[in-house]
Amino acid sequence: MKLRIKKDQRVDMAKKAERAAVTTGVPRLDDLFEGSKSIRLTNDGLFEYIKYKNVLYKLAYIRELDVNAIDKLSTQESITSLTDNTGGSVSNICNDTTSSVKDDMASVIAKIEEILKVLRTHKLIKE
Repeated sequence: MKLRIKKDQRVDMAKKAERAAVTTGVPRLDDLFEGSKSIRLTNDGLFEYIKYKNVLYKLAYIRELDVNAIDKLSTQESITSLTDNTGGSVSNICNDTTSSVKDDMASVIAKIEEILKVLRTHKLIKE
């Protein structure tokens, strides 16, 4: 027994998926109809805008970490681990009260800068 498909179902199955059009710049309120969406590339990133009750809303698209960036990170020179044997308390303030503390703090700061450099190189954080 052959299964029959109605013409409108067959036409729906044959349609290609719609592609999203990306334009540049932030839209003005008048650029959109009520309930319509617009995907825009701005200086701040990629956003989807929608007009609802004459108010403009936006949704940010976050760039997914691609495979190439992961490969680049895995082939980077390894960042040496730093072991904390100070017995000190963690704080958001760096003090230089003694010469040994200065050395320890210099080590920590250098390590943080090394990590930040790798993250910036692969555009995982802004410069």
